[in-house]
Amino acid sequence: MLLCHASNLHPFFLSSKIFFPSRKKIFPSSYRNIPSSYYLCSMISDEQLILRLKAHGVRATAMRLLVLGTLSDAHTTLSLRDLEDALYPADKSTIFRTLSLFEAHHLVHAIDDGTGTTRYEACMSDDDHHDSDDRHAHFHCLHCGKTFCLTDIAMPEPALPDKYVALSVNYVITGYCPDCAKKHPI
Repeated sequence: MLLCHASNLHPFFLSSKIFFPSRKKIFPSSYRNIPSSYYLCSMISDEQLILRLKAHGVRATAMRLLVLGTLSDAHTTLSLRDLEDALYPADKSTIFRTLSLFEAHHLVHAIDDGTGTTRYEACMSDDDHHDSDDRHAHFHCLHCGKTFCLTDIAMPEPALPDKYVALSVNYVITGYCPDCAKKHPI
């Protein structure tokens, strides 16, 4: 995420009644004195996000752009709580409804990493159809609790018995991420 001046924001944001994310939740204390004309923006342009939403058959709204931008910028998967903190003071139910819509239109993957908390990541497919090329493994760190996408590890299509149809496949590897493995050698 980046800081953007209000003059660079897409009209969806400027005409919206959505409050912009709080700097207290996102940025360290040194950023709290940034003028109020600066807001949190995605590193992906609003136009790219809008095109992505349209390609998946989803109408663009300010909240949908914020959620998709946040997920697209993340270097790890995010839980509903992570998104709630990042998009404070956005309503939790609005974020959840947005995630549900995105999941139905293949804009996000919901990942069960074994912790009991569903985590989300932006899909890389360019349309509203389930894209098997976007299937990949995930890695859950037992120390820091983060779940990472391992996009270089493709998941093979499972060979199922006749009349079984796979709708999703969840492949999660658990262990220690590189940072935690350095800090806490086994």
